[in-house]
Amino acid sequence: MIKQGKLIINHSSDVQPDVINGFGNNLKEYVAEINTHSIEQKSSETTTFISLLADSVVWAPIAVAASAFLARIGKRAADDIWENKEKVYELVKDSSLNPLRCLVNSIVSLLKGTPKKAHVSIGIPYPDDFFGTSLEIGTQTELEIIQGVVTFLTNNENIKRACVEIENSELTPLGGIFVRLNSDGKIILEWMSRDNLKKHQRVI
Repeated sequence: MIKQGKLIINHSSDVQPDVINGFGNNLKEYVAEINTHSIEQKSSETTTFISLLADSVVWAPIAVAASAFLARIGKRAADDIWENKEKVYELVKDSSLNPLRCLVNSIVSLLKGTPKKAHVSIGIPYPDDFFGTSLEIGTQTELEIIQGVVTFLTNNENIKRACVEIENSELTPLGGIFVRLNSDGKIILEWMSRDNLKKHQRVI
């Protein structure tokens, strides 16, 4: 496999470098370059966070595995992941889904390696490479991590197209765009517009 693309890891300064480096080493088969940024928080109430941003080139092989996972488990089972957890765990062990298992296991290791429950998010470096467009998948169970990763990566291109349209509209975001999974399985984009500082949503 030819390694391509760049992974950007933005994290709070309380996350130890060896934890971040370990995550990068786990994904080195899929990434040509990894940039890490430790961010000092000056507030008295700090949040442990790790943001994983990469473009479609990096996410592509994992997205292929995520799509194969969905095809084999079925949409209904994926939506009701708790009722089908044994089937989910069995599928993720399949060698053909190695890229997906690698990312999920790496995120689980990230959560275990932080001093307190971290907010881990996965996304794309658009409209910028600091906030980006991201889905928070941290502080959750392994099943929810699988569900979040699969949902985001199998909808990655649709999310990017919607973000480009938002960026080019009169509702240009101030900061990042946040992805949320609705209870009915729909993907919701949320952001604050630069001009009127109002919150907006878009369902895709």
